[in-house]
Amino acid sequence: MKDQNQSHPLVSVMLMAYHREHYLPALLESLLSQTFKDFELVVFDDGLSNETWMITESYIKKDARLKYIRPEKNLNVPASFKAALNLARGKYFMWVEDDNLYDKRFIEDCVKIYRSHPEFVMVFTGMADIDKNGKTFQHPNPSGYIPFGTTAYQRLKRQILNYFNDGKNQLIFGLWRRETILNDPLFGPWAKNDHPPYYWGFENYFVFRNLAKGPVGFV
Repeated sequence: MKDQNQSHPLVSVMLMAYHREHYLPALLESLLSQTFKDFELVVFDDGLSNETWMITESYIKKDARLKYIRPEKNLNVPASFKAALNLARGKYFMWVEDDNLYDKRFIEDCVKIYRSHPEFVMVFTGMADIDKNGKTFQHPNPSGYIPFGTTAYQRLKRQILNYFNDGKNQLIFGLWRRETILNDPLFGPWAKNDHPPYYWGFENYFVFRNLAKGPVGFV
């Protein structure tokens, strides 16, 4: 339930769209049907696609929480991620890639964890790997992608081992405490630059650096 004295949504969700329009309707359905309602959803169209706009517009007509942003030119990463973060208003924040789907309780379950553990910097959940038709073919073990640990050393060591094991970094798409990451050098020395240049592996530096700031939660 939204606090009547709260002018901003509790959660900001930034959907990073880039020429994968065939996935977009199912993703929008999974986000707009969340059991937790106090959030804003912004489609950040860095692909500058008319089709993405047309699909999004049809949902905007049905749900006022949804907005569409198209930059004047393609920003690429990490500049697009920073631009989306700068737009967010919520206490909690998440980036969403356009080829994912979310259980309807994803946001609600993550927010509940924060209410019990405000010291957490990020909360993530169990997940499943799906094919292009949405069929589940694998349930990864959380110990393989969640850096459990009570100290920064434990978390960072676990994250390095997890990444070397599968080469993926799903944690950047968890629900983050926005104030923790707002001015973080996710973007290297260009932390406060609106158009930081591309560099490989920015998401790994981001997650690694923020794991040093505090523990993470798991649902």
